[in-house]
Amino acid sequence: MRVSCVNLSSPGRVFVWLTLILGTGIWTACSNEQNNPPNEVNSTGNQTCAEHSGYELINGQIITMDENDSVVSSLTVENGHIVALGATKFDQKSASCHRVIDLAGRTVIPGLIDSHVHFVRAGSAPGHDLRAAETAFSIAELLELIRTQAQTLPEDRVITIIGGITQQQFSENRFPTLQELDAVAPNHAVYAQRGFFGPAFTNSAGKKLFAAYGISVAQDGTIEAGKATGAAFMALKASQTDEDRKQGLLRLQRYANSLGLTTVADEGGVLFPGAGFFDPGNDYQTLLDVWRDGGLTVRIRAQRLSYDSDAGPGKVEEYLNHAWPQFGDEFLRTTSLGEHIVSFPQNGQVDPAYGAKIEKIALKGWSHEQHSTSNMKTSSTSTPS
Repeated sequence: MRVSCVNLSSPGRVFVWLTLILGTGIWTACSNEQNNPPNEVNSTGNQTCAEHSGYELINGQIITMDENDSVVSSLTVENGHIVALGATKFDQKSASCHRVIDLAGRTVIPGLIDSHVHFVRAGSAPGHDLRAAETAFSIAELLELIRTQAQTLPEDRVITIIGGITQQQFSENRFPTLQELDAVAPNHAVYAQRGFFGPAFTNSAGKKLFAAYGISVAQDGTIEAGKATGAAFMALKASQTDEDRKQGLLRLQRYANSLGLTTVADEGGVLFPGAGFFDPGNDYQTLLDVWRDGGLTVRIRAQRLSYDSDAGPGKVEEYLNHAWPQFGDEFLRTTSLGEHIVSFPQNGQVDPAYGAKIEKIALKGWSHEQHSTSNMKTSSTSTPS
């Protein structure tokens, strides 16, 4: 077990509640282990313990967010639960075999919660999704991320950047060229897509790949926004295996944990082609598989989404009749219906079936979240999610 990961304990995984901050940065990424991690010792100096029943964080600035906004210097965890703040509280049986982690002044905060995110969809993005691309603010930084990723992947793996990228994030106010992508990933197809519907861009290896799918790519590697980008995305999505989806979700969890994100309200996705596409059968099955394997390190509160066309029986009623609200455990729980239950409400125009569906949801004791959208025909930057 490596103390430089957010997920410090096994099997309790309680440490995903906490994020360690080094100076102005967050100390949670497993890759930062060599950068002066906290010192870890056994409480008795005994190096033969096969497992640790608990651990204590000492010499830190631990923000409790209690009613008094207390900041304490130590925190004790035993059997997956925080049992003490500011004092050691191990029982006698386990005291001889627990960790002591010296924070050396570092700060601990409660885990972050994202109340609206398409987490499972992002984890099921096709290819080897380079989520860290959102942290690049120059073409050089992005290219270095792609170069590093290419060095670790087999040549048949496609490096993808789905949705979370825009020209405006880069100081050059542009996307990388085909030639620049070829220079850092000559043997890997690279596919990057802006937003839901594109445009997208690729490199020479990507051009060959998409040509095999019958998708038109311009000489400079760009793929036209709209149907062409949607077709490119769906071609990659169709080639996914169960293992691809599983590894994608595990990678996304590690990335989220490295930023201190420990709980999400998941919103599913849409059923039409593009970066918002969500395959409920396969994508939710991946989530269930990881959960059953004990592999969730992000607490997921899942909403169930539908697009019922009228007030008559539909998907909403199927959920109400065959699912239980708040059913699940600490790491996976079904919480509500949404972010849509009928067609998109655009520019204040609400589907007439909405009221009838809401009444049924309320009478069954479920909660509901509704995502409103602007009219895509009049806004080039706003898209439904």
